[in-house]
Amino acid sequence: GTSRIDTGNDGSLISETRGGFIIRPEDFGPLQSFVEDASITDIDYNGSDLWLTDTDNRHWKENVEGVTPFFIRRLAQDIANAESKEFNQKNPSLEAETEDLRVSVMHSSAAQTGTTMCIRKTPKTERIKEKKAIEEEYCSVEVLSLLANCIKAHMNIVICGEPRAGKTECAKFISGYIPAHERVITIEDVMEWHYKSLHPTSDVIEIKVNDDFTYSDGIIASLKQ
Repeated sequence: GTSRIDTGNDGSLISETRGGFIIRPEDFGPLQSFVEDASITDIDYNGSDLWLTDTDNRHWKENVEGVTPFFIRRLAQDIANAESKEFNQKNPSLEAETEDLRVSVMHSSAAQTGTTMCIRKTPKTERIKEKKAIEEEYCSVEVLSLLANCIKAHMNIVICGEPRAGKTECAKFISGYIPAHERVITIEDVMEWHYKSLHPTSDVIEIKVNDDFTYSDGIIASLKQ
């Protein structure tokens, strides 16, 4: 079922589901429009300034009324309460995720520039499509053909890159060439792939690791599955 937790002085609600806590866009107050904007991938507050990143990897400073250190601290505390986590000088780092957002917060006792917050979107959509990838020169027809055939041949593929380089989106894209009748097991610490949502008719198991169930445990379990 779904439970509701009253977390804010204004009575804002955060609901808990299997995928984590779902915070409604309106709960982000002056950040709501950016949360709802599909072209925005990252919303970052460095303690004094708001910076945005979009799907074209443009990064810019945005002045928004109401986005103050006090607002960020209050939002962080609401998220901590909903996650049943401590967020203070003894516990200065806060990590949380909803079904389509990943939130990372650093307390002002650790971040000397003030409480910081990074909101990363993890949408249940594929931003890269085959036709668009060719037209926009994401890759050549030859490279795409090679990757598709490597996947069908069950070869190992390692995707590397800096943060925000598009590793997850690349994985979402090329994994679409896995035949629907083959079992897929994803192992993640943050649920960003959304394989089952993207391929609802596929045979897939999604595993999430944590301090008690590590990547090694996940790999061992997947071999038995």
